[in-house]
Amino acid sequence: MWIQTHSGEEFDLFPANSSKVKVEDIAHALAHLCRFTGHTRRFYSVAEHSVLMARQFGKEPHPDRGLMLAALMHDAAEAYLGGVSKPLKTLIGPQYEEITQSVQMAINTRYLIHGINRPAIKTLDQRMLHTERTVLLGPSKGGRPWDVPCSPLAIILPCWSPHRATTEFLKTFKELCNE
Repeated sequence: MWIQTHSGEEFDLFPANSSKVKVEDIAHALAHLCRFTGHTRRFYSVAEHSVLMARQFGKEPHPDRGLMLAALMHDAAEAYLGGVSKPLKTLIGPQYEEITQSVQMAINTRYLIHGINRPAIKTLDQRMLHTERTVLLGPSKGGRPWDVPCSPLAIILPCWSPHRATTEFLKTFKELCNE
């Protein structure tokens, strides 16, 4: 099974092939993919989320470029698989996770990314989730609490257009890879 990417590449979903991975395809797709399956007050892309994650690590006194690149690319598999909500991922089960890992491994191999599952990335991703949910969704009408065991970040979510998100993603990638 394969998909055609923005660049026209034929990308096999399983097993994924690293030679078919293109950062331009990743940036384009993530910039057009809205967080929270599109149920936000304003359009907010996965690409913007990823850039803001990388930039948060860049604010540290001694930024780790490898960690910043891993943060930028932590959701890159969604460029090929689409955005699937966490509850649906849980319902689908281990087969979806296996496909996601295959695609993410191809991306990691292509761009020499290490540590995508580091605790620091997972923690920041949870804090971003809390921030995004608060700003972009607000409380649910039923009042159910979200299981987010952390505090939100004190950051502004600009809500870029897909064009701007693509540009910022590629710019950040090139800066981190010295291109």
